[in-house]
Amino acid sequence: MERNKFIDSAKFILVFFVVFAHTCEYDLYQDIAKQRLYIALSTFTIPLFIVISGFFSKNTTWEKYKKFFLQTTLIYFIFQLIYCIPSMFSGYFTLSKLLVPIGPLWYIAGLLLWRFLAYIINKFTIPFYLSFSLSLVLSLTLGFIDNLDIVIRVFTFIPFFILGLYSPSDIFVKIKKLNKIYFIIYFVILSLYVIYFTNAYHAFTVLGGYSYNNYESVLQGFLHRLFFIPIAIISLIAAFNLLPDTFHKLGTKSMAIFLLHIILVYPVYRPILQYYNVVMPVYIDFMVAALITTLCIFASSIKPVQYILRSKSVG
Repeated sequence: MERNKFIDSAKFILVFFVVFAHTCEYDLYQDIAKQRLYIALSTFTIPLFIVISGFFSKNTTWEKYKKFFLQTTLIYFIFQLIYCIPSMFSGYFTLSKLLVPIGPLWYIAGLLLWRFLAYIINKFTIPFYLSFSLSLVLSLTLGFIDNLDIVIRVFTFIPFFILGLYSPSDIFVKIKKLNKIYFIIYFVILSLYVIYFTNAYHAFTVLGGYSYNNYESVLQGFLHRLFFIPIAIISLIAAFNLLPDTFHKLGTKSMAIFLLHIILVYPVYRPILQYYNVVMPVYIDFMVAALITTLCIFASSIKPVQYILRSKSVG
């Protein structure tokens, strides 16, 4: 499929938001402004990423999936091993750690499942209403089960992948042509809601990464998941409409940044914050995220990294 500068630019901006979110997480509970910004960005960042992944999975065949599976599984275990290095030095490493996705690798594990679903849907020509309905039921039902956080997160986002998979080829062009003023008003309203009606706990549950039993009541958790999906759909449309195409040349670096930034955030930046026991202002986290993103861009030009991430279907 021909590259689209608006999609490429959006991918880069979204991955920067992911880096920024991870630099913020350590002291999120101590800084209200940071917390509210984190929640607002969460409503569209990963959902839009997954819609784009679904959009580029339209023509998945068994041959394409086998190649994708081998390349992506290799990437998964290489980075899983890299992420395990700190636990190896601390003496907490076990082989089982290689199987449970660390950090952003839940997304890579999700891609393996989501793209297999794309193959099944294409093979049997399953209609949208059936695929989307089943994905929605699965997303909502798994929230009742405890101790499956990674699994729940992967399945929570299936409806967004389905939306991207079935979207017409000109959907992003049409979104760009919509009047921006409506989406600016939407984000103003969403921001006011986030400021006045959300709390610290929502910062980690807005993505549906936990079971309903983590809420004050199971019903509250179910309703949170139920309302998050339509809000995220509107938010991702609004975000894509408003995001510029300025960074389209960096779109091909998005997966490299996504995988490499954890090496700098968790073993380097967070230990510094822990050692000095400081709460960083949101603008410092933003600048650190920009620095880390820049370093990842340079690292992505190193030959071994390029070789590992050679699969265009992943990035």
